[in-house]
Amino acid sequence: MPNDRIDPRVTRTKNVLGDGLFELLQHNRWEKIRVQDILDHTGISRSAFYAHYGNKFELLIDRVPKLELSFDGEKPSFLELFEHVNEQAEFLRRLLGQEGIGTDILADTHRSLVASWSDYLAKTEHADDWMLPEILTGSLLTAIKAYVAQRTREEPADVSRRFDDYMERVLAIG
Repeated sequence: MPNDRIDPRVTRTKNVLGDGLFELLQHNRWEKIRVQDILDHTGISRSAFYAHYGNKFELLIDRVPKLELSFDGEKPSFLELFEHVNEQAEFLRRLLGQEGIGTDILADTHRSLVASWSDYLAKTEHADDWMLPEILTGSLLTAIKAYVAQRTREEPADVSRRFDDYMERVLAIG
């Protein structure tokens, strides 16, 4: 019988590397951080790093908080998403403010959200509208970026309700 349990040493190593990268990102631009800087900061060996990641971008992607939509029956639910964004706001603000890597992260998130919207809309009268998933994704990412940029943020439940109201109005058009 195979053991599906992850070795705690792997988890610890990945956590130390991820935390170290996040700490370095607080004071350094992405393009200035080298794998060696991460190793020096964390005390993790080069061989241990490359046993888990091919480069610093793979480490970042593994550790970046995923922005995903959940669908509660008939319509999307934004509460979990905005709660997650609120918890990760400081890190996301720093990351999205960096040219290059912020763009790469947003592009990856954009692809994921478009796929989620497309799957959801396939079950509605908007199934054949190729542009709507792009518009909804763009609107959501714009709202997330604006939310993260605020120093004093509204409660995630309030933002979720507002965004839900906007989306209902958009989806009702047609």
